[in-house]
Amino acid sequence: KVVAYARISNEDQSNFSISGQVEKITEYCYRNNYDLVDTFIDEGQSAKDFDRKAWKRLENFLKLNHKHIDYFVVLKYDRFSRNLQQALTVIQRFEEDYDIKILSINEPIAIPPENPFYFQMRTTMLMQAQVERMVIKDRTVFGINRAKKEGRWMGKAPFGYRNERDNSGKPIITVDYYEAALVKMIFELYLQNYSYAEIKRILVPKGFNKKSKDAIFRILSNYAYIGHIKVKLEDKTESYVPGLHESIIEEDVFYRVQALIKREGKEVNKYNDIAYLKSSIICPVCAKPLTCGKSKGRTKYYWYYECATHRKSYNAEKANALF
Repeated sequence: KVVAYARISNEDQSNFSISGQVEKITEYCYRNNYDLVDTFIDEGQSAKDFDRKAWKRLENFLKLNHKHIDYFVVLKYDRFSRNLQQALTVIQRFEEDYDIKILSINEPIAIPPENPFYFQMRTTMLMQAQVERMVIKDRTVFGINRAKKEGRWMGKAPFGYRNERDNSGKPIITVDYYEAALVKMIFELYLQNYSYAEIKRILVPKGFNKKSKDAIFRILSNYAYIGHIKVKLEDKTESYVPGLHESIIEEDVFYRVQALIKREGKEVNKYNDIAYLKSSIICPVCAKPLTCGKSKGRTKYYWYYECATHRKSYNAEKANALF
């Protein structure tokens, strides 16, 4: 009885399609009179580790059924893993704990598995698979950085842009004019001394859909909005090059915002959506800006504003309602 596994990643340089792998494995089992119990398939999954959807289902299946399985079959060892250390650990578990032999049908080893040279040959094949992954990664990183130096945005488009392809099929980003209007509003509101939380609360009803706490800060700090792209230089330092995409924000506006962010320093609690008046309202006694904090009730946390000098606190929800 046999279980089979097929895998291909988005960056895969091989010619082994999923259908091709399944077809060859099925033919192999038929020729050898093996009973193919199930085939687990991972599409778009890297072999750098075993954090893969179908692989996890396979592991769970074998935990329950390993007494009834004799062989685990793959087309090549690089379909199984491109991480030598992790692969050897899994092989040890399969073969010693589960008593399941692992077979690579395109890389047959013509010596008994008990022979020490069998371990050596299989380890060499797995090592070659890891080296190939390292080469692919290096080639991919080089290609991405070269494209960035040409002014191309690589990856998901920032808010305000959308991913497209140019006439040559290469990736570019183009302006999403509705989102771009919101980006401009973010910069304008920040220069008017609105906090991150206040800006977000104003923009959400208008279609702003970024949920992370630092979404506003990320937009305000992103050089893509003035048409620049970050690249890595040969000495491992970072720099910016002109991008092929259209800018949304004027450079003088962008750099005024950067100066303001730098002057304000680290803004931790400005993200708070509840105590959003922090630093905007003052103590009635000493006129210092109030800070914020929270205390735990029976079922939830309650936010409050507090004067650091007089330790006088005010319920945040009530203060917001009065405001």
